[in-house]
Amino acid sequence: MKRSPETSSALFTCVAFFFLSALTVLFIMEFRFLKGIMVDYEQSLHQLAINRTALFLENLCAQAEGAARQLARQPREGSIAPGGPGTAGLSLAGASILDPEAAPPTAKTTVTGVRRDEAGRLVATVVTPFQGSWLALEFDIGRAREDLAREFLNGTCRVALFDPQRYPLL
Repeated sequence: MKRSPETSSALFTCVAFFFLSALTVLFIMEFRFLKGIMVDYEQSLHQLAINRTALFLENLCAQAEGAARQLARQPREGSIAPGGPGTAGLSLAGASILDPEAAPPTAKTTVTGVRRDEAGRLVATVVTPFQGSWLALEFDIGRAREDLAREFLNGTCRVALFDPQRYPLL
């Protein structure tokens, strides 16, 4: 029995349509799978940047508390130097004792702000309790900021950190 050309053409069209549909469905599923992987990767980079920033802030507060303890032990010398693990990129830029009335709203060590000083250095001000008053320490964080930028602003990864007013920090 001989097939008509219309029958073989319709059969070829149905088979071609089936394979093209199957191929399209596979591409869509693969795209959704890869998109999920990329979203997970971006979220892990985001969490890594948050964790590194939180670790840096904790180290900054720990250095301020350590400097206050060191100053309390050696009041006559008056020289304090940050040191210990996690201090890479930190150097003390200034220190002052504040009035007890000028205390921050919390009774613990806090980072009160980041600014540029007169010399153009990027400094973070940390306030910590000190012998009934408050010790304000300014740390030069320029090198630490460069280290974070080198880690998070390279060819494979770009992470932006913003302050509460939505200005970019990194």
